[in-house]
Amino acid sequence: MKKVGIVIVFLLITEIFAGNQRWRHYQTDDGLPSNLTKAISRDTLGYLWIASDAGLIRYDGHDFENYKEQIFSRFVKDIHCTIDGRLLVLSDLGLQVLTGSPDSVRFSTIVEGRRNYSDEFLFYPKQIFELSSGEIWVSEPQALVRVFSDSISRYKFPGNAKTSSFLRSFQLVETEDKSIIAVSQTGLVYLFNENENRFVEFVNEGKIVGKVNASFVTVDGDIWLGTSSGLYRLEIDRQSNNYRFVLLADITSVSSIAYIDESHWMVGSFKDGI
Repeated sequence: MKKVGIVIVFLLITEIFAGNQRWRHYQTDDGLPSNLTKAISRDTLGYLWIASDAGLIRYDGHDFENYKEQIFSRFVKDIHCTIDGRLLVLSDLGLQVLTGSPDSVRFSTIVEGRRNYSDEFLFYPKQIFELSSGEIWVSEPQALVRVFSDSISRYKFPGNAKTSSFLRSFQLVETEDKSIIAVSQTGLVYLFNENENRFVEFVNEGKIVGKVNASFVTVDGDIWLGTSSGLYRLEIDRQSNNYRFVLLADITSVSSIAYIDESHWMVGSFKDGI
């Protein structure tokens, strides 16, 4: 894989709309194995897990521990704590689930990945998404993959939706009415038609706001998108089949958004220091 020189900064955002912000910056000088990180997730025990190009990292509030030997590939792309408390780990070579206790961590295979395209395996996967039903989806460079217990189903998108990034491709969010919305990194928005088993594109009535790298649905049902040019809200008009982006905060190069509590979010940036 081509090495990418990217530094990640994590911001702890409080009262984001009022402009009051607090943060602490972690880098290799603080014990982080790599400054190139791509995702963060909090497990049911309160540990923070970090996806990096140096492996899978666990942070207990004091120390960083690396689990790079236990995973398919040290190039970890995403981490996700499921509704039922499982911790999923996605790397270049597949999707795994973490089991065991804090002192005895084990990993089991869900679906493997391959460096050659195959209908049975993941192909350079990017991120994990979970619906309210517990169904798992995984993004690839030009597709979204539905993961079943014993198989996968791939939904391929047009060429203008294909990512040019090693790190991100599609975002997948579920609305209050259980609709599934996909957003390509290039800023195209699609609605999943369950009856026809396909994604249908919306029309953009505004300007595409750079590369879309992260998504989050608030308790109020708003869809937030982290992009290369800021943090935005996605507004969709189902009647006109149009959508637009509304700027919420001028935080550039957003890489990830994680929920902490009702007034706190963790926002990751690919390169902007504080």
